[in-house]
Amino acid sequence: MTLGERIKRLRERRDWNQRELARRAQVDHAWIYRLENGERHNISLEAAKRLATALGVSLDVLAGMHEELGRDEEEHTPPVAPAPPPPKRQRTRTAAPVA
Repeated sequence: MTLGERIKRLRERRDWNQRELARRAQVDHAWIYRLENGERHNISLEAAKRLATALGVSLDVLAGMHEELGRDEEEHTPPVAPAPPPPKRQRTRTAAPVA
């Protein structure tokens, strides 16, 4: 099973679409699409950590080193907490001209 297939399988088990996973992992949804469709194969460690955290699995599971939990075992694991929203950018304020 490829990395993209594992990501898709884990995502679908959570009933998330690609945009939802992208939002939670703070990555571009088109990037998720390319991974799942085999257009992209290698990802950075940082990206892998974000995906694993969002999906609630270890890097080992994401990399295919260990089998993921079966459906029966998965039902007894605590639910994955929603990802916090990305930090908002602060605007730079300029002083109004003094008349």
